[in-house]
Amino acid sequence: MMGKFSSKRNKDFWNEFALTSKDNKFGASGGKHLVDIENQFIFNSLKTKKSKFMIDIGCGNGQRTLLFSKYSKKTLGMDYSEQMIYEAKKYLKTQSISLQKKINFREGNINKFSSNQLFDTIISCRCIINQTSTLNQIKLFKKLHSMLKPNGSLIIAEISKQGMQRLNTTRKKYDLPPLNKRWHNLHIDEKKIFPKLKNSFKIVDVKRAGMFYFLSRVFYPSMIFPKEPKSESKINELALKSEILTNKSFSENSFDHFGGHLLMHLVKK
Repeated sequence: MMGKFSSKRNKDFWNEFALTSKDNKFGASGGKHLVDIENQFIFNSLKTKKSKFMIDIGCGNGQRTLLFSKYSKKTLGMDYSEQMIYEAKKYLKTQSISLQKKINFREGNINKFSSNQLFDTIISCRCIINQTSTLNQIKLFKKLHSMLKPNGSLIIAEISKQGMQRLNTTRKKYDLPPLNKRWHNLHIDEKKIFPKLKNSFKIVDVKRAGMFYFLSRVFYPSMIFPKEPKSESKINELALKSEILTNKSFSENSFDHFGGHLLMHLVKK
Protein backbone atom coordinates (compact mmCIF):
# COMPACT_ATOMS: atom_id res chain seq x y z
CA MET A 1 0.00 0.00 0.00
CA MET A 2 1.56 3.29 -1.11
CA GLY A 3 1.42 6.72 0.47
CA LYS A 4 2.75 8.54 3.50
CA PHE A 5 2.17 7.18 6.98
CA SER A 6 0.16 10.01 8.53
CA SER A 7 -2.17 10.36 11.49
CA LYS A 8 -5.16 11.11 9.23
CA ARG A 9 -4.49 8.18 6.92
CA ASN A 10 -4.05 5.90 9.90
CA LYS A 11 -7.32 7.07 11.43
CA ASP A 12 -9.14 6.52 8.13
CA PHE A 13 -7.74 2.99 8.01
CA TRP A 14 -9.04 2.12 11.48
CA ASN A 15 -12.45 3.64 10.76
CA GLU A 16 -12.73 1.37 7.72
CA PHE A 17 -11.41 -1.60 9.69
CA ALA A 18 -14.09 -1.05 12.34
CA LEU A 19 -16.82 -1.49 9.73
CA THR A 20 -15.72 -5.08 9.15
CA SER A 21 -14.36 -6.04 12.59
CA LYS A 22 -17.38 -4.67 14.53
CA ASP A 23 -17.61 -6.86 17.66
CA ASN A 24 -14.63 -9.08 16.84
CA LYS A 25 -13.44 -10.31 20.25
CA PHE A 26 -9.81 -9.83 19.23
CA GLY A 27 -10.38 -6.10 18.99
CA ALA A 28 -8.41 -4.31 16.29
CA SER A 29 -6.17 -7.29 15.64
CA GLY A 30 -6.81 -10.30 13.45
CA GLY A 31 -4.02 -12.27 15.17
CA LYS A 32 -5.96 -14.56 17.51
CA HIS A 33 -2.95 -16.28 19.06
CA LEU A 34 -0.89 -13.14 19.66
CA VAL A 35 -3.91 -11.46 21.23
CA ASP A 36 -4.21 -14.42 23.61
CA ILE A 37 -0.54 -14.03 24.55
CA GLU A 38 -0.94 -10.28 25.03
CA ASN A 39 -4.04 -10.75 27.18
CA GLN A 40 -2.33 -13.35 29.37
CA PHE A 41 0.60 -11.00 30.01
CA ILE A 42 -1.73 -8.08 30.77
CA PHE A 43 -3.91 -10.14 33.12
CA ASN A 44 -0.84 -11.37 35.01
CA SER A 45 0.42 -7.79 35.34
CA LEU A 46 -2.97 -6.47 36.50
CA LYS A 47 -3.22 -9.17 39.17
CA THR A 48 -0.16 -7.73 40.91
CA LYS A 49 -1.88 -4.47 41.91
CA LYS A 50 -5.15 -2.86 42.94
CA SER A 51 -6.48 -0.33 40.47
CA LYS A 52 -9.24 2.22 41.00
CA PHE A 53 -8.87 4.08 37.70
CA MET A 54 -7.65 2.48 34.48
CA ILE A 55 -7.43 3.74 30.90
CA ASP A 56 -7.08 1.56 27.80
CA ILE A 57 -5.58 3.73 25.06
CA GLY A 58 -6.23 2.79 21.44
CA CYS A 59 -9.03 0.58 22.75
CA GLY A 60 -10.51 -0.19 19.32
CA ASN A 61 -13.92 -1.84 19.52
CA GLY A 62 -13.64 -2.18 23.30
CA GLN A 63 -13.83 -5.97 23.43
CA ARG A 64 -10.53 -6.29 25.28
CA THR A 65 -11.26 -3.25 27.43
CA LEU A 66 -14.18 -5.16 28.93
CA LEU A 67 -11.84 -8.03 29.81
CA PHE A 68 -9.29 -5.69 31.43
CA SER A 69 -11.98 -3.83 33.39
CA LYS A 70 -12.32 -6.84 35.70
CA TYR A 71 -9.20 -5.57 37.46
CA SER A 72 -10.29 -1.97 38.08
CA LYS A 73 -13.19 -0.17 39.74
CA LYS A 74 -13.49 2.33 36.87
CA THR A 75 -12.20 1.95 33.32
CA LEU A 76 -11.98 4.39 30.42
CA GLY A 77 -11.46 3.19 26.85
CA MET A 78 -10.18 5.79 24.40
CA ASP A 79 -9.62 5.68 20.65
CA TYR A 80 -9.36 8.37 17.98
CA SER A 81 -11.41 6.27 15.55
CA GLU A 82 -15.01 7.40 15.93
CA GLN A 83 -16.22 4.21 14.24
CA MET A 84 -14.32 2.05 16.71
CA ILE A 85 -15.83 3.94 19.65
CA TYR A 86 -19.28 3.61 18.09
CA GLU A 87 -18.83 -0.18 18.01
CA ALA A 88 -17.47 -0.19 21.57
CA LYS A 89 -20.43 1.77 22.95
CA LYS A 90 -22.88 -0.37 21.00
CA TYR A 91 -21.41 -3.57 22.43
CA LEU A 92 -21.28 -2.16 25.98
CA LYS A 93 -25.06 -1.59 25.84
CA THR A 94 -25.53 -5.37 25.52
CA GLN A 95 -23.71 -5.96 28.82
CA SER A 96 -24.96 -5.91 32.41
CA ILE A 97 -25.91 -2.61 34.06
CA SER A 98 -23.14 -3.05 36.63
CA LEU A 99 -20.55 -3.36 33.84
CA GLN A 100 -21.99 -0.37 31.99
CA LYS A 101 -21.60 1.73 35.14
CA LYS A 102 -17.90 0.97 35.55
CA ILE A 103 -16.81 1.43 31.91
CA ASN A 104 -16.85 4.51 29.72
CA PHE A 105 -15.73 4.86 26.09
CA ARG A 106 -14.55 8.16 24.66
CA GLU A 107 -13.48 9.25 21.21
CA GLY A 108 -10.29 11.26 21.28
CA ASN A 109 -6.59 11.52 20.49
CA ILE A 110 -4.56 10.40 23.51
CA ASN A 111 -1.87 12.94 22.63
CA LYS A 112 -4.42 15.72 23.26
CA PHE A 113 -6.07 14.11 26.29
CA SER A 114 -6.55 16.44 29.25
CA SER A 115 -7.93 15.47 32.65
CA ASN A 116 -7.42 16.18 36.33
CA GLN A 117 -7.83 12.45 36.91
CA LEU A 118 -4.62 10.46 37.38
CA PHE A 119 -4.68 6.75 36.62
CA ASP A 120 -3.45 3.72 38.54
CA THR A 121 -3.03 1.77 35.31
CA ILE A 122 -2.62 2.58 31.62
CA ILE A 123 -2.83 -0.16 28.99
CA SER A 124 -1.62 0.20 25.41
CA CYS A 125 -2.20 -2.62 22.94
CA ARG A 126 -0.36 -1.48 19.80
CA CYS A 127 -1.33 2.16 20.25
CA ILE A 128 2.30 3.29 20.47
CA ILE A 129 3.28 1.63 17.18
CA ASN A 130 0.50 3.61 15.50
CA GLN A 131 2.33 6.88 16.22
CA THR A 132 3.88 8.37 13.09
CA SER A 133 7.48 8.88 14.29
CA THR A 134 9.92 7.76 16.97
CA LEU A 135 9.81 11.30 18.38
CA ASN A 136 6.02 11.08 18.69
CA GLN A 137 6.38 7.72 20.42
CA ILE A 138 8.77 9.24 22.97
CA LYS A 139 6.37 12.14 23.51
CA LEU A 140 3.53 9.68 24.08
CA PHE A 141 5.53 7.73 26.67
CA LYS A 142 6.16 11.00 28.51
CA LYS A 143 2.48 11.94 28.21
CA LEU A 144 1.45 8.60 29.71
CA HIS A 145 3.97 9.07 32.52
CA SER A 146 2.30 12.38 33.40
CA MET A 147 -1.13 10.69 33.49
CA LEU A 148 -0.09 8.06 36.05
CA LYS A 149 -0.32 8.25 39.82
CA PRO A 150 2.96 7.69 41.72
CA ASN A 151 3.91 4.01 41.32
CA GLY A 152 1.23 3.68 38.63
CA SER A 153 1.59 0.96 36.00
CA LEU A 154 2.00 1.29 32.24
CA ILE A 155 1.39 -2.08 30.57
CA ILE A 156 2.16 -2.28 26.86
CA ALA A 157 1.72 -4.88 24.13
CA GLU A 158 3.64 -3.53 21.14
CA ILE A 159 6.11 -4.68 18.48
CA SER A 160 9.88 -4.20 18.67
CA LYS A 161 12.03 -3.07 15.75
CA GLN A 162 15.04 -4.97 17.10
CA GLY A 163 12.91 -8.02 17.86
CA MET A 164 11.61 -8.19 14.29
CA GLN A 165 15.14 -7.71 12.97
CA ARG A 166 16.36 -10.68 15.02
CA LEU A 167 13.41 -12.76 13.85
CA ASN A 168 14.06 -11.94 10.19
CA THR A 169 17.76 -12.76 10.64
CA THR A 170 16.70 -16.17 11.92
CA ARG A 171 14.21 -16.64 9.06
CA LYS A 172 17.01 -15.92 6.58
CA LYS A 173 19.04 -18.81 8.05
CA TYR A 174 16.07 -21.04 7.21
CA ASP A 175 15.88 -19.60 3.65
CA LEU A 176 12.66 -17.75 4.43
CA PRO A 177 11.90 -14.21 3.20
CA PRO A 178 11.66 -11.39 5.76
CA LEU A 179 8.32 -10.53 7.31
CA ASN A 180 7.20 -7.12 6.09
CA LYS A 181 6.08 -4.34 8.43
CA ARG A 182 2.50 -3.13 8.02
CA TRP A 183 2.35 0.35 6.53
CA HIS A 184 0.34 1.72 9.48
CA ASN A 185 2.83 0.52 12.11
CA LEU A 186 6.10 2.00 13.34
CA HIS A 187 7.85 -0.64 15.44
CA ILE A 188 9.39 0.55 18.68
CA ASP A 189 13.11 1.29 18.35
CA GLU A 190 14.31 0.16 21.77
CA LYS A 191 17.79 1.60 21.28
CA LYS A 192 16.42 5.10 20.67
CA ILE A 193 13.44 5.12 23.02
CA PHE A 194 14.37 3.32 26.22
CA PRO A 195 17.40 5.47 27.12
CA LYS A 196 14.95 8.41 27.13
CA LEU A 197 12.68 6.62 29.61
CA LYS A 198 15.14 5.15 32.14
CA ASN A 199 14.66 8.02 34.60
CA SER A 200 10.87 7.91 34.31
CA PHE A 201 9.96 4.22 34.54
CA LYS A 202 11.11 1.11 36.34
CA ILE A 203 10.82 -2.11 34.33
CA VAL A 204 8.92 -4.79 36.25
CA ASP A 205 8.59 -7.41 33.53
CA VAL A 206 9.43 -7.95 29.85
CA LYS A 207 8.29 -10.74 27.56
CA ARG A 208 8.69 -11.12 23.78
CA ALA A 209 6.60 -14.21 22.90
CA GLY A 210 9.74 -15.80 21.47
CA MET A 211 8.63 -19.43 21.63
CA PHE A 212 5.45 -18.59 19.74
CA TYR A 213 7.31 -16.55 17.11
CA PHE A 214 9.93 -19.23 16.56
CA LEU A 215 7.41 -22.03 16.09
CA SER A 216 4.83 -20.05 14.10
CA ARG A 217 7.09 -17.71 12.08
CA VAL A 218 10.18 -19.89 11.54
CA PHE A 219 9.61 -23.61 12.15
CA TYR A 220 6.11 -23.90 10.63
CA PRO A 221 6.82 -21.80 7.47
CA SER A 222 10.06 -23.75 6.91
CA MET A 223 8.21 -27.05 7.17
CA ILE A 224 5.63 -26.19 4.48
CA PHE A 225 7.66 -23.84 2.23
CA PRO A 226 6.87 -22.70 -0.48
CA LYS A 227 3.24 -22.94 0.66
CA GLU A 228 1.85 -20.01 2.61
CA PRO A 229 1.34 -20.63 6.36
CA LYS A 230 -2.23 -20.46 7.68
CA SER A 231 -2.89 -18.43 10.84
CA GLU A 232 -5.46 -20.94 12.12
CA SER A 233 -3.15 -23.94 11.76
CA LYS A 234 -2.83 -26.59 14.47
CA ILE A 235 0.85 -25.80 14.91
CA ASN A 236 0.02 -22.20 15.81
CA GLU A 237 -2.29 -23.51 18.53
CA LEU A 238 0.59 -25.65 19.80
CA ALA A 239 2.93 -22.65 19.59
CA LEU A 240 0.53 -20.67 21.78
CA LYS A 241 0.41 -23.46 24.38
CA SER A 242 4.21 -23.78 24.28
CA GLU A 243 4.62 -20.04 24.86
CA ILE A 244 2.32 -20.10 27.89
CA LEU A 245 3.96 -23.23 29.28
CA THR A 246 7.52 -21.92 29.02
CA ASN A 247 6.56 -18.63 30.67
CA LYS A 248 4.93 -20.49 33.57
CA SER A 249 7.72 -23.04 33.98
CA PHE A 250 10.87 -20.94 33.56
CA SER A 251 11.80 -17.54 34.98
CA GLU A 252 13.86 -16.87 31.86
CA ASN A 253 12.81 -18.10 28.44
CA SER A 254 15.83 -18.33 26.11
CA PHE A 255 13.49 -18.47 23.10
CA ASP A 256 12.38 -14.89 23.87
CA HIS A 257 15.33 -13.74 21.76
CA PHE A 258 13.31 -14.71 18.67
CA GLY A 259 10.20 -12.74 19.64
CA GLY A 260 9.05 -9.70 17.70
CA HIS A 261 6.62 -8.63 20.40
CA LEU A 262 7.35 -6.22 23.24
CA LEU A 263 5.25 -6.97 26.32
CA MET A 264 6.25 -4.72 29.21
CA HIS A 265 5.03 -3.82 32.65
CA LEU A 266 6.51 -0.44 33.61
CA VAL A 267 6.03 1.43 36.88
CA LYS A 268 6.28 5.21 37.24
CA LYS A 269 9.29 6.34 39.25
